[in-house]
Amino acid sequence: MQVLNHLLQIKQIVEKFKASHSSRFNIKCDTFSSSLDLLMAMENGLSYDLLILDVVMPLMTGIEVATEIRKKNNISKIVFLTSSREFAVDSYKVNAFYYLLKPIRKEGLIPILEKACADTADEKEKGIIIKCKTCLTKVLFHNLEYTEV
Repeated sequence: MQVLNHLLQIKQIVEKFKASHSSRFNIKCDTFSSSLDLLMAMENGLSYDLLILDVVMPLMTGIEVATEIRKKNNISKIVFLTSSREFAVDSYKVNAFYYLLKPIRKEGLIPILEKACADTADEKEKGIIIKCKTCLTKVLFHNLEYTEV
């Protein structure tokens, strides 16, 4: 029951953030009842700029879930939530964006959401300028699949 309360609390904070930042960021929030549901969704093509994972979950830990995600996706930012500092070092092995201790408070999560959204928006604008025969064109890095020299 406590897990559902935490999930609901986090979703409410994210929804309030979404409502107050809708003019700056396009935010969509999905929740999954299990780590396997998340992994299956990502395997089927869903992608996320930010993932908020509890470290202690049934079946797999958040670190194990992040390890699986990192095998195919090194772009998503991952925020870990936990009541223990014990896994903090392990979180860096999967390139954690942040490690947040419970209980979750709006004042703690909002700045992390703001930074994650701002960083993601900045990253999506990065690219290179390519000179064509008649013009210059910008190719965004996230649209670049390969290049030949």
